[in-house]
Amino acid sequence: MLDSFSYRDLVRLRKAQIANFYADEGSHVFPTATALAFICLPVLGLLVPGARRLRLILFTITLYLGVIITRDMRSIHVGNGFMVGLFTSSWILHVAVHTLLSSVEKDFRRLEYRRPADHRRDHPLDVRQIMHWQQYPEAVFHRLNWAVGLLFSWRGVEWNWRIDTLKELPAQLQASLLHPPRHQTRKPLTNDHGLLPLLFSALNSYAMLSLVVFLMKDDPYFWGLLQVRPLPDSPLHVFSQWPLLLRMSRMMLCFAHLKYHLTLEQVVGESFLFIVALAAPVKALTLLPVSFGTPWLFTPLFGSPGVVMDSGLASFWSSFWHQFYRFDVVTFSTTVLSLFPARVRQHCVARRAIRMLLSFFLVGVIHACASYTQPVPTRPIQGVLFFFLLQPLGIIIQIVLIAALPPWVRKSRIGGAANMVYVFLWFLLTSPLVFDDYSTGGLWLSDVFNFPSLCAACYIQGDQ
Repeated sequence: MLDSFSYRDLVRLRKAQIANFYADEGSHVFPTATALAFICLPVLGLLVPGARRLRLILFTITLYLGVIITRDMRSIHVGNGFMVGLFTSSWILHVAVHTLLSSVEKDFRRLEYRRPADHRRDHPLDVRQIMHWQQYPEAVFHRLNWAVGLLFSWRGVEWNWRIDTLKELPAQLQASLLHPPRHQTRKPLTNDHGLLPLLFSALNSYAMLSLVVFLMKDDPYFWGLLQVRPLPDSPLHVFSQWPLLLRMSRMMLCFAHLKYHLTLEQVVGESFLFIVALAAPVKALTLLPVSFGTPWLFTPLFGSPGVVMDSGLASFWSSFWHQFYRFDVVTFSTTVLSLFPARVRQHCVARRAIRMLLSFFLVGVIHACASYTQPVPTRPIQGVLFFFLLQPLGIIIQIVLIAALPPWVRKSRIGGAANMVYVFLWFLLTSPLVFDDYSTGGLWLSDVFNFPSLCAACYIQGDQ
């Protein structure tokens, strides 16, 4: 049966499933108008100073639109609909944290350049500027730029709430913020400010993603056929007689796919903005809050694998894996924790346990929504959400096991290796909950950058 099955057959099948979905539901939305309103309404709320009631009303409308999008919109693009639910749910949390659970006017500041008091407006070559922390701006257009930057920043690289996994700001910059000089010369961007490292990182991520897709292409598991062994042409076919090795290889390919795909998205986006700034350097000085040539703006999305040796599973999730939702889940969890009795909040173990459970629950809900918006039946609760709810248990088990080791072992390389082995075995046990669901939904069959998938598709059964 698989001999005559091709990637194009899968695409046609997905389209038919989406058509059946809309036919069964009997409801449609106008995607462009709904999506624009869903994204733009929170920005409008930030343009009115102190309008907390207006922001609450706009958030309620945004939440309602998010429910409509999650219920009614499906796609064969963006991860076969995966990103529909992922962005919708994470955007709702993001907006709630930044507009309702925080005081926009008091809590947030962005690193920006400003003109000195003696700036000559009639002199276009006067590029003297001073870097400072910019609070909620007074000018409307400046406020719009600031508000868009706030809502579309997920790790807060240039904000005062930048997540703690990012490197500290350079010492020279911190000193200049404490004791501002009379002026700093902000030069237009040139091609020697770091574009080549970005392009090299993009090419490296693209090459690695292409390799991963090549290794995936002839394994029906990644098509959603979970019980089928790899085809004879697949590099994974050598593991067909050893289920444990096959499971290990599939797990590592899934993690690698996510890592290199997300990294590629980040560096391609940064490179695009960098090139735009190069094409219009004078305009970039006006529109961009900080220079694109600033090295600390370009921070890796993933940490070093070596950090897993420090605390095992806890380090994997808090330092190695991407931290897109860190600020949002920590802020929301802290707000919920403040509702608990004082004796609970002041108990160190209880406080950490509650925050950890709430954080993984929120991340699990975000990814469960992503699973739900794929066009085929998936297991968003029993699979994806359950996987994330198991992670606190895995962290607690590892803490107990490591505590049983002698102190000299915990602090040695043996302890670090034990942490790595535990994390690998833990994911070997639990990752099928989420990766089987991703395969069923067709996540691996669709990329934002489709070239690796399309190249692999051409070889599934020689279907040119």
